[in-house]
Amino acid sequence: MSTEHRALVVDGDAMSLLGIERVVRAARPAWTMVSSTSARSAFDALERESFDVIVSGMKLADMEGASFLGFVREHHPSSLRVGLMGSQEKIAGLRALSHAHRLLTKPCAPGSLFEILERRTHAHFRDPRVTALVGTIDALPCERSALYRLSELVATPNRRLDDVADVIEREPVLTAKLLHLARLPFFGSTNRGESIRDIIASAGIDLVRALLETACAASSRAIASVHFDASSLRLHASAVATLARASASESPHADHCFVAGVVHEIGKWALAMCAPHIFDAVALRSRDDGLPFEEAAALEGAPSHAEIGAALLDSWGLPSAIVEAVAEQHAIEHESEYLDPAAAVRLSKQRLTVPSVRTRTAA
Repeated sequence: MSTEHRALVVDGDAMSLLGIERVVRAARPAWTMVSSTSARSAFDALERESFDVIVSGMKLADMEGASFLGFVREHHPSSLRVGLMGSQEKIAGLRALSHAHRLLTKPCAPGSLFEILERRTHAHFRDPRVTALVGTIDALPCERSALYRLSELVATPNRRLDDVADVIEREPVLTAKLLHLARLPFFGSTNRGESIRDIIASAGIDLVRALLETACAASSRAIASVHFDASSLRLHASAVATLARASASESPHADHCFVAGVVHEIGKWALAMCAPHIFDAVALRSRDDGLPFEEAAALEGAPSHAEIGAALLDSWGLPSAIVEAVAEQHAIEHESEYLDPAAAVRLSKQRLTVPSVRTRTAA
């Protein structure tokens, strides 16, 4: 029996609601849509039931869309939040960025919403602890020295594109967030190739400025975990990414293999920031028992960092191949004509002898 999926759509524009309802009905028979022009009636619906996807226009009958999405983020973090922005609503859309996983433009292109619904239907990140955890995250903190270097490059008129890409690729959280921002309607087409350099070259320096602004705001948040070692994770990610691209040199998706290697442990950042006590318990079990982090997590009853990372990247709309590589990094290998990102990441991790997690002893 098929599982029913539910979407809540809120927009002050009744005609927009009708158009979205047609898309939802055409998407899959399993989807049920509840629509409203006001936040008040939407709040009533949220009290009665949960929704897989919540779509909000920027102007509701009784509230700004950004404020409504902020309420949803705080009280219903497991729902995927999608902002719907009109051609004259760029400022409102920018305000919604910290609350919405995705932004679409009005009139809503059927393919864009259909893709979101399809991915949500097939998502295998079903652990409610995972969806609630990643639903609160708009960005993750990164190394301040990387922000300083990126700021210098943005301010330099004759900057080299390779230098900008190099700074971003060395920081998993910057790489993940760049790919998220690149999917938003502020930077034109999403068909920009698969490498970080290609994305920046196509979208322009405005995308890097947006990344820098978002990252600076996120880096004011401290990760309370005692045993989280970001430096170790960065080094490991860089090594895995380099090996993954080299291993997949004959693959048409070598750049995706590299990016998947960079972000494959992004779930550890998310866990350490949102649930530091859980991260520390797993890290200690991993160190004391000599176990891989994922095995220690299972013994502690904690969610897998692979599932956390994949769920976060999926909510941000990153390419499915990268999401699957993160999700399947511990899975049994499978045969493929080319080395796909998932296989490339697994192979690269096996080749490395350095541990992927180090723990720091509390003072």
